[in-house]
Amino acid sequence: MWRTTASLAAYVRAEVRHPMADGTPGQANTMGDALLFGPMAALANPVLLVAEGR
Repeated sequence: MWRTTASLAAYVRAEVRHPMADGTPGQANTMGDALLFGPMAALANPVLLVAEGR
């Protein structure tokens, strides 16, 4: 799960990835050099975020 607001990001995108070559899902919840993913399967178009009442 990832949360944001329109004040922090103008848009978000969903990214879907295949498992890594060894069959594991990878370490999608870490940052930095340890960030390991399998090959990309799909990337969504941007979903624009707009603050209400402004």
